[in-house]
Amino acid sequence: MQAFGKYSEGNVYDMLDHQMHETIDREILMKMFGLAIQCAAPTRADRPDMKVVGEELWAIRMDYMRRGRRE
Repeated sequence: MQAFGKYSEGNVYDMLDHQMHETIDREILMKMFGLAIQCAAPTRADRPDMKVVGEELWAIRMDYMRRGRRE
């Protein structure tokens, strides 16, 4: 199954490298993959500009740090 299908079904853990040792909250992963999918939109008009991407990444990072990393 493609990444888009897994994302739309909410199966974000299936898209991770199984050798990764850190556990990341599902909500954080949904935000990360959601942004990635927006960036992969087929038409330029549907993709966010880099300023928006940077702001989104910063917000995701802050949310990740607030929730605490778990290993």
